[in-house]
Amino acid sequence: MRTKRFDFNFKPLRLITSFGVVGSVPGRQTYDGNTDGFIPDYSLTSLQLRLSVSRQDKDEALPHGEINNLLTNVTFTEILDGVATTITNSTSGYSITTSGNNAGTILVSKNINPLHPVTIKVEADYLDTRMNQVHHIMESFLILCDNSTEVVPEVEVDIDDQTVWDPYSDPDSITITAGLRVGKNLASYDTHLLFKWLKLRSNGTYTEVGTDDTEDYDMAVSGTSDKCLTVNRRLMGSDTEIKCVALYNKSGAASGMSVSATSPVRCISMARRIPKFEDDFTGVPLNIPPGSLYLNPTAVLRDTKGMIDNPEREVHFIWKGATNQASGSLTFTQIGYGVSPTLPTNKIVSDLGMVLGLDVVDAGPVAALEDSDGYLVEDSDGALILVQ
Repeated sequence: MRTKRFDFNFKPLRLITSFGVVGSVPGRQTYDGNTDGFIPDYSLTSLQLRLSVSRQDKDEALPHGEINNLLTNVTFTEILDGVATTITNSTSGYSITTSGNNAGTILVSKNINPLHPVTIKVEADYLDTRMNQVHHIMESFLILCDNSTEVVPEVEVDIDDQTVWDPYSDPDSITITAGLRVGKNLASYDTHLLFKWLKLRSNGTYTEVGTDDTEDYDMAVSGTSDKCLTVNRRLMGSDTEIKCVALYNKSGAASGMSVSATSPVRCISMARRIPKFEDDFTGVPLNIPPGSLYLNPTAVLRDTKGMIDNPEREVHFIWKGATNQASGSLTFTQIGYGVSPTLPTNKIVSDLGMVLGLDVVDAGPVAALEDSDGYLVEDSDGALILVQ
C-alpha cells in the first residue's frame, strides 16, 4: 500500500515578554547618608517585579493572551558585582512566586547599596503544545540606588592645575582666585570659609604662604576668606608647587579649624619655559673696509609669533670669533657679550678673514641671592638682592 505522511504546518508562535515594576513602589532608590535612610525603603514597602508572558498564535489554534500560569521551571537569579546567586524563598530579602497566574513575580524587601546595583534575572520555559516545542524565556531588571548624601566640598581655582609661564609673552604676575563648591553651589566668602595657601619649600615640605615674608617674596595672599593668591612668576624660580586648602564650617567660624588630611585641597604647579626660537644676527656686512677695528652686530630672536622684543630679559648673548682656516677646525674665543656689542676685528687675516659666532644661553630665573650658608642676602634697606 502506498502511503504519504501529512503534518499540520503551524506558523511560529509569537511570545511577548516583559519584566518590570508592578505597583507604586519605584525600581530606583535614593540614599541619604546624613539620615542613613532610603527612599523608598524596600525593607518597609517591598518592590514588586513581575514577568509578563503573552502568546499570539497566527493559526488561532491556541487562544491569545497571558500565559503565566502555563510557565514551568521558573527561576530567579541575583547578580551583584558580577556574582550570580540563585534566589529561593529562603534567600534573605526576597520572596518569589513560581507557579499560578503570578508565576514570575518577585518581591524585593532589602535596600540596595548605592555603590553596588543589583540585577534580577528571571528565566522560565513554555511548552508549545501544537508542536511540543519548548520556548526558553529570559528577562532582567536593574535596580539602582542614587546617593543623595551631601557631597564632599571641592576646591575650585580659576587656573589650570599645571601651567607653563612664557616670560616673553605672559605677564609676570598672576592672581589665582579660589572657591569652594558644596554640591551644586559655591560656598559664600564669609566667616564660615577660609583658604590656606601652602608652598612647597626646598626641604620638601609644604608650609603656609605668609609665615615667612623673606622666603615668600614672590607670593601674597589677599581677599575675603583669603581667597586670592598673587604669584610673581618672574621671582618664583624655575617652577613652584602650591596647595590651596579650604577650611569650611557651615555651622561656625572656619578660623578655629586646622588643615588636616581630610581638608579639601587643590594642587597647582607653575613652570618657567622659554619658547623655542631661532637666533640670527644682523648689521655685519660680508666684507668690511680695510682698517676697520670693530664690528657692530645686533642679535635677533624670533619665535612662532615673530620678533621677540627685549630678548636680553631672559637670555645671554655670547659672541665668539675665530681666525678662519684653510682646513681643519676653528678655535673660537669669546670676544663680546650682549645684544648689540662692539666686537674687535683682530681675528681677521688678510687672506682668509675671520668667522663670527653667536651662542644664545638661557639666563635662568630670577631668584634671591643666598650666601654660602643658605641665608638670603639683603641690602642696607632690608630689601632682598635678586640675581639672574
